[in-house]
Amino acid sequence: MATQNSSALSSIINSQIDLVIDKLGKLNDPLSNEITTNKPAVTEAYSALQQLVPYLKVDMTSALGVLITYQDNDGD
Repeated sequence: MATQNSSALSSIINSQIDLVIDKLGKLNDPLSNEITTNKPAVTEAYSALQQLVPYLKVDMTSALGVLITYQDNDGD
């Protein structure tokens, strides 16, 4: 089982996803209105989502032994 700081990586990721869902659930539609009227809540949701990114891009891929490569396509 993959761990990070003695916690299961899956638990950490699931907890962060739950936090993101909670933060997004506090926002109303449309988002464009929320950005102007409730900027702190939008910023909190964005920050929670940004904290999830390294867990998925770095920690999870490392734990799975997956190598992500980026290929430049010249259009030919």
